[in-house]
Amino acid sequence: MTTQLDSVAAHYAAELDARLARVRDPERIRLRRAAFERFEALGFPTTRAEDWRHTPLGPLPRTAYALTNASVLVQAGVAPPPLEGEVRLTLGGGYVTAPARVRGDLPTGVVLGSLAELSAAAPDWLSAHLARHADVRADAFAALNTAFLDDGAVVYVPRGGACAAPLHIVHVAPDGPTPAVSFPRTLIVVEAGATLDIVEQFVGGAGAEHCTNAVTELVAGPAARVRYARLVREAKTVHHIGALHVALGRDTQVSAHVVTLGGGLVRHNLTAVLAEPGADCALYGLHVSRGTQHVDHHLRVEHAAPHGTSRELIRGILDDRAHGVFTGRIIVRPGAQRTDAKQTHKSLLLSGTAQADSRPQLEIYADDVKCTHGATVGQVDEEGVFYLRSRGLPADAARSLLVYAFAEESVASLVPADLHDQVRAEVLARLPHGELLRDAP
Repeated sequence: MTTQLDSVAAHYAAELDARLARVRDPERIRLRRAAFERFEALGFPTTRAEDWRHTPLGPLPRTAYALTNASVLVQAGVAPPPLEGEVRLTLGGGYVTAPARVRGDLPTGVVLGSLAELSAAAPDWLSAHLARHADVRADAFAALNTAFLDDGAVVYVPRGGACAAPLHIVHVAPDGPTPAVSFPRTLIVVEAGATLDIVEQFVGGAGAEHCTNAVTELVAGPAARVRYARLVREAKTVHHIGALHVALGRDTQVSAHVVTLGGGLVRHNLTAVLAEPGADCALYGLHVSRGTQHVDHHLRVEHAAPHGTSRELIRGILDDRAHGVFTGRIIVRPGAQRTDAKQTHKSLLLSGTAQADSRPQLEIYADDVKCTHGATVGQVDEEGVFYLRSRGLPADAARSLLVYAFAEESVASLVPADLHDQVRAEVLARLPHGELLRDAP
């Protein structure tokens, strides 16, 4: 008997056949078919799976979403404000559209553009890294994204290169009355000794229920320096399933901020592999959730070489009936001596109906390491409120100040500075009585 799930899988299979009929590269066809076969084998995850125990997908697996294509238009007024001196690439529904090509000047040798166009040139670094880091074997959503790898954003910084201005990639979800799914894909390759500041934002999606299935692969070579920010600002009707996979080389420094200010159901799969000695990785996360929003951070940090350092700091502010979930796993492989890893998750509940679940985990197979993890769930400190009121602040302003101070630790190092200011204003706008602090320095 054919089930609704079978019909959804058949819908995606038919769409894939139609798209692969236009592909001429045999290797790309093989890659995409293998990814779809893996998706079929895995199926959509359910709450029976330990990693998805607290995050039911609702109607998502049973909905035959229409697939976006290159005809998606980027609606005026949806794109986020510009960053000072930025070089921007905008994608609609996962595709680089003609009116939205790169805006700004790139340094010599730096690439920011369309995966579909760059694939024709077939540079060595593209084939060496595209779809080599996302966990297609274990992640059904990464497998489905790879199967529909028609286009995407590509960033390349050559050996010793640098960008004085931030690169800004904007993914716009389709607006409209028909439920649709898009598969944004980003590959970022930063060669040895290069530096990069990059921002990736997800916006749009007003109208019918939509799904964004996004995958970003970030590869940082030896002694590279990368500061990455990922912001979800989509409409509340959007299910956002996003994956960030970071591969670090020897003596590399990577910091990544993941800020969630939109979406209805949001799942972040964050993976970092410190494959060479001396790698340094910092993962920061913040979500400000209200209504019935559900935000899930799933982290996996793997120390596979000695003298690695990692820091994970995830914070959630939840109001109304919002639900926050955190699963963090630090794995120290045999031989990864002198690892220094610290994981922290904190949730602040602003209502009696908000909920937070936290599962920090350590797997250590080396004996000369320093690893810690911790998780807390609490409410606004009434003693702190009393202290601020004794200094002349009204009660509402005192509470808002304490809540914002809780959030600031996760975004204090967010760059560039004007992005930090934008996030600060948006966080305050989402907090109860946040307007009382809007004009504060």
